Amino acid sequence: MCTVSFVPVKGQYIFTFNRDEKPERHTSQFIRHKKLLHKDIYFAQDSKGGGSWFIADSIGNVIMLFNGAFKKHVKTAGYKKSRGIILMEIAEADNMLLFFKNILLDEIEPFSVVLFENKKLYRLTWNGMYRSVTQLLSQTSYIFSSATLYSDDVQHQRRQWLYNYLQQTKEVNSHSVLNFHTAYNVEDKENGLIIERPESCSTLSISQALVSDDAIQLTHVDLKNGQTYQQSIVVKTCNEVSFT
Repeated sequence: MCTVSFVPVKGQYIFTFNRDEKPERHTSQFIRHKKLLHKDIYFAQDSKGGGSWFIADSIGNVIMLFNGAFKKHVKTAGYKKSRGIILMEIAEADNMLLFFKNILLDEIEPFSVVLFENKKLYRLTWNGMYRSVTQLLSQTSYIFSSATLYSDDVQHQRRQWLYNYLQQTKEVNSHSVLNFHTAYNVEDKENGLIIERPESCSTLSISQALVSDDAIQLTHVDLKNGQTYQQSIVVKTCNEVSFT
């Protein structure tokens, strides 16, 4: 999995995530909540591994996971921990970026993370041997696709799709971006934004976080059950959070 987009607009930040997985990894329940010492986290939970791929917290941060690094890797046996569990561990840290830089990742399958922390945007990557941190421009739109499912050419094509859509859309907001992830190029079941590959995986759900200064609006569309879940998170100010 999967497909992740980031679109900044009018002082808000829109994160949208298409989850491409095997049907048995379907998760209909959303949104789970966990109270920590300095913040609360809200997340989708994988029914099989217990980890997550999409997490927001009560201090305005968002973190998302997609499989693979920059190139498709050869899967081996014996990984000691799921990547979804790793994402939960990062999300629970007071400083997520620092935690990623120091966490032990030996025997963990390659993965990438889109991290929005303290209004700064990063791509964090583990390729099975080395980790990398790339700070991105928080006023630029991006779309990322898992290297395990999509070739370089397809990833480039998807970046062009997003660019074209944003240029052609009169009003860019969370609803129009969700529409892009739901309805754009639906006829291409192999590499479109909603895929259905009978022998491997399909798009099971779409999750979105609309981040503003004082709230995060979460939306989760369960494509298999035809249900939509929503929840609003009140974002605490710096004065309301103490890490001492």
